[in-house]
Amino acid sequence: MGVNPNTVMRTYNELQSMNIIDNKRGIGYFVNPEAPKIIREQRRKIFFGKILPEFIRQAELLGITFDELRSQLQQLDNNKGHEN
Repeated sequence: MGVNPNTVMRTYNELQSMNIIDNKRGIGYFVNPEAPKIIREQRRKIFFGKILPEFIRQAELLGITFDELRSQLQQLDNNKGHEN
C-alpha cells in the first residue's frame, strides 16, 4: 500500500490507547465492542469544545440572532423526516 510500517504501528498504538481496538497477543487486533460509543463521545467533546464555539462566533459576526438560529434548526429538524 505504500504506507510506512512505523505510521501503521503508531496508528494502532493510538487506537489502542483510545480503547478503540484491543491487541490479543499472538492473534491480532480486534475492534472493541464499545468503540462506536467511545468515538461518539470523543466527537461530541470536539463538537462542544471547538466546532460549536466557532459556529457561535461566526453567527455573532454575521449578526444572526438566537431566534433565527432556533427557527433554522426547527426547520431542518422538520425537513429531516422528508429526506431520502
